Amino acid sequence: MSDKREAPLSRLWKRAKISAPRQKAIASTVYTVRRAKPADAAQARAALLVEAARQGVDDLSDKELSTMVDAVTTSAKEGASQAIGKTTAGVKSLWASLQSSRPEWIELPDDVAALNLRSDQTAVAVPIEIEAPALVARLTDDVPAEGDGARTFEAWLALDTAGLAAVHVGRERLGRLSAAQAAVVHDELTRRRFWVPGAVRDGVVTVGLPDHA
Repeated sequence: MSDKREAPLSRLWKRAKISAPRQKAIASTVYTVRRAKPADAAQARAALLVEAARQGVDDLSDKELSTMVDAVTTSAKEGASQAIGKTTAGVKSLWASLQSSRPEWIELPDDVAALNLRSDQTAVAVPIEIEAPALVARLTDDVPAEGDGARTFEAWLALDTAGLAAVHVGRERLGRLSAAQAAVVHDELTRRRFWVPGAVRDGVVTVGLPDHA
């Protein structure tokens, strides 16, 4: 006779798959409202309810909404400290999800592959020449900070019509490499576009490039 009891891991996996779209909508709601910079918690709460309903979530619990207000009105460091004091695992999990979720607008185009280093190369972080300060500010606002304060993302590189090595995030052009930096990856850029690790910290954007051509 077959055992119809469902394994705990299977139940957990099913619950995770069911909740994923909701968590994604909640994270998107927080990012949208955070960018609007509400003046206080009351404004944040009202805006969150409206935006969440627009994204199909109209059954937020009081604890969920309270955590979302915290995520909008406090820094990641302050919010994490508050979350530690929460008594329910669900609220801690929601805060962690909100802080670790990445906004959709920074996702790579589908046809961009990673740059693979050769065995004789080492990755080094080099600063780029920023062309879109507003985009840097948006990265700072939307991407959660890591322990060292850096906000990481995948930057993709491609030659523009002038032959410059342009640096992009999502669908937007962020800046370009200097001539010396571009020379290191120029041959590869003539064949294809590719992505490399990117980071922004204190207004400076760096990308990970090979230490030599």
